[in-house]
Order: sequence, then C-alpha cells, then structure tokens
Amino acid sequence: LLAGKGVRVLGNPDVAHSWTYTHDAARTLVAAAASEQAWGKAWHTPSNPPRTQREAIGDLAQIAGVDMVPVKGMSRGMITGVGLFVPMVRELKETYHQFDAPFVLDDSAARTELGIEPTDWKIVLNDHLSPFEQMGRQPWGWVISVGMTTRSNSSGSTPSARAASRSGRSSRVARCAIAAALS
Repeated sequence: LLAGKGVRVLGNPDVAHSWTYTHDAARTLVAAAASEQAWGKAWHTPSNPPRTQREAIGDLAQIAGVDMVPVKGMSRGMITGVGLFVPMVRELKETYHQFDAPFVLDDSAARTELGIEPTDWKIVLNDHLSPFEQMGRQPWGWVISVGMTTRSNSSGSTPSARAASRSGRSSRVARCAIAAALS
C-alpha cells in the first residue's frame, strides 16, 4: 500500500467485516475478568462499524496520505495452492469464511454490560501505520492488518524489520493487561 502496489486480500474484498482492535480485546478481557457477572459468558469485543476490506485499505491509504491501490481477493483455491509452500497462508483456510461472506459481530452486550466502546477507527489505522512511519515509510515485507502480524523482509532481521515487527506490540499489551487484571 505505502509503496503504491496492489493489495491481495483473503476472500471477497467487498463484503462487510467487523474489525477488532487488539487493544479493545484486551480491555474487554480485563473488564470481563473484573466483573463476576461477566464470568462464564462469551463476549464479542466492541468493534467499529463493519467495513469491507477494500474500504479498510482505502481508509489506510487516506490516513497515510497515499493513493488508493488496486485491491484483489484471493480465492480459496489460491490460498490452498500458496499454502502448499507457505505454512502461514495454509492456516488462513480456517478463517476464509470470515472474508468470503459478511462477518459482522453483535457486540451490544459487551458495550452495555461491560461499558466498553471501540477505539476510534482513525486511531486504529494510525496504530497500524505507525511502525512504517517510524521507519521512514519503508514497506518491509507485508502486514496482515486483521491480526497485526508482520513478516520481515527476505534479508533477515534488520533494525527496520524489527521496527516493523513492533506492530505486534498490541499482543504484548493484551497479555500485560490480562495479567494485571488477574493479579
């Protein structure tokens, strides 16, 4: 995206999807752990209004100040073929259904009972882009925004590649927040 190249996404780029921010998942876990009435129930993390993958990428482009790029979906067959050689892609078959048809969560119970609201969408987008801003916008490898997963460039673990992997800091924040809530 930042390099102006097209983007491949899982499934259909034009179906609605609920995007859950890792920090919001951590806040939901902490709130549920702190409320005995919440124990034993399943909670959907409060998420911003559904966006298609194409819309989410357009939003990222707008925040980054770059032109929108072509967005194409990856079929189930393409995932299966690439998955023969790339184990991480092979695992994406398990979540393909979330991107091939609308996948919209009803988070109203968590909002009402736990008092949690999602982080503003623009803050979420800025957080996804911040590692690249810190590196001078160098597009190292690729980023899967859904899980905030990063992969360094093929030359190995450079300081810039390590900076890109910092977008995974959200999972560390989630672990710390959960540990704090349980202590």
